[in-house]
Parts: sequence; structure tokens; C-alpha cells
Amino acid sequence: MKNERLLATTHVDGHGMQMSKEVLDQAAAQINGPIVPGMGIEHDITIPPIGKFVKAEVRQLPDGEYGVYGEFLLFDPEMTQKIALPDGEAAFVDVWADKRPFADKHEEIPEEIVYSFDPTNFESQAEMLKFQKELEDDGPNLQEMLIRKSLIPDPEFIVKLSKHAVEFLIAHQLLKKVGQQLASDTSNDIAKLYATIRNAAIKYGKYCIPKNRPITYVFVIPGTPTIEFVIRTANSATVSKAIHNEKISSAIDDANRLHEAITAQKIQFILNEDEKWTFNYMLTSTGSVVGSEDAVARREKAVQILFRQNQAEPESD
Repeated sequence: MKNERLLATTHVDGHGMQMSKEVLDQAAAQINGPIVPGMGIEHDITIPPIGKFVKAEVRQLPDGEYGVYGEFLLFDPEMTQKIALPDGEAAFVDVWADKRPFADKHEEIPEEIVYSFDPTNFESQAEMLKFQKELEDDGPNLQEMLIRKSLIPDPEFIVKLSKHAVEFLIAHQLLKKVGQQLASDTSNDIAKLYATIRNAAIKYGKYCIPKNRPITYVFVIPGTPTIEFVIRTANSATVSKAIHNEKISSAIDDANRLHEAITAQKIQFILNEDEKWTFNYMLTSTGSVVGSEDAVARREKAVQILFRQNQAEPESD
């Protein structure tokens, strides 16, 4: 059965933003290319994709504006297979008719550390500028805006490591593997890196709104595979304890073992209730999704809630 959705238009949206037809053309070209965007639920990056877009085209709308329509596949629970991960833990792999890999926006390694955040999560433009200035005072960085369609979405702060930082971490993992210690200067650089990340996260918590919601922190090691570390908490002390060299190093080892067993494009870890990094899900180079038992259960629950909400919506005349 063909599933199609209007993804975006050239109309002005609720945030006062407007896409050009050229941008819509680019979006359609990406979906029709060798890698494809996944479908998520309510901007929750900890839930594995529920579908993938497989075809798109830009059409003129009745009012003269333009819209990009995307054809998509939804995951089929009947096509999900149970497997064992290298550590013996159970997981589930989705089998898709379309074998193109999912698009990964974090694969490219930047020259400077990149901070991403949503402008709607600040009380005012002035408050956001203060936050940006504090980030700049801590050292060179790039800043990108997250654009989400919710009126005031839950706060989310993404930190993507720079090329230099990734090289530090690779060197550390290689030396650890052969039983050698990092040179003192390099070890100090890694300690400074983690301190910079922790400080940026704490500053974001000070400025972002709404204050009564937990913050999603995402720390990204770009490359192949991309490794994501996700913390959802309202307590900045939790972030400080989680972003620690040995804890991150151990999780990177787990990611490398997963990558060797199942060629991965992206591997995501989440901080559990015991404040330990645990595997959440991964995207493979053959377009599959491998999720932990917990991740798959949360996805099924989210899909059921979404289905009930759609069923309850009154039909438009």
C-alpha cells in the first residue's frame, strides 16, 4: 500500500519561516538519492525510526505555492527478527524492502566543535545571544539552529565533536588497546574537551525553557559509524558524571564491537537509570534498524499512542 505525506511547502509556517522551491527540490532529490531520511515520532531521537522515505516529488498546490510530497514505508513488526548482539544481549532488526541506508546528518566531521539548539527554547532573542556569547568565550565553535515544528518543544542541546577532538579519542582508544598510556599533554587535552562539553551543557540548562521539562543532551562523535550519546535529565550533575573519559571510552569500545559484527552507520547509546551508557539502537549500512529490546518496546508504545491520537482526531469537512 502506498503511503504518502506532504512534508513541507513554500507557505510561511507558524514560526514565520518560509522555504523556497529550491529547498523543496533539494529535499526531494535527497529522498530520491542513495541515502534516505528516516521517519521519527515527535522529535524523539531516542526512538528508532518508524519508517523511511523512499520517493519524493515537488508539486504545485492549488493556491500556486509548492509542496514536497514523500512516499514512505513503515516498519512491519512481522518483518522484525530477534538477534543476539556481541555481548549476548537480545536485540531486534527490522528488514526493509528498500535497502538504501538512512541519512546521517552527523557523519561529516567538522573543523570546530558544533553546538546545535532551537531558538524557541529561549525566553527571548537577547537571552539566546547571551548564551551564544558564553559559548564563544569558552573557545572556537560553530553554532547551528535546530528547526522543529512544535510551538515550544522540549529543550534539546547537541554537541558535535571537532576533527581534532575525534583524533584525540581515536588515539586514546588505540593506545588503550595495546596497553599504553596517552602522553600527558594529550591526556590533558581530552580532559579539557570533556570539561568544555560539560560546561556548555550546564550553561544551556541555565538559559533554556520550559524549565519544568527534562533536557535532552546529545553528544556526537562524527564519522563512520557516528556514535551518539543521549542523556535526558533535568539535573546538570547527571551530565557532569556521565561525560567522563572512562565511561565514554568503554561505550566507544562497545560501539566498535557492534560495528565489527554489524556494519553500522550510526550507533546510539542512552544513559539508563543507573547512570550507565547502554546500547539503544543502530542504523546499518544496508538500511536496517537494530534496536535493543527496550528501544523497540518504546517505539511500539509510541506508535500505538500516535495511532490512537490520529483515530481520535475529527475528520475535516
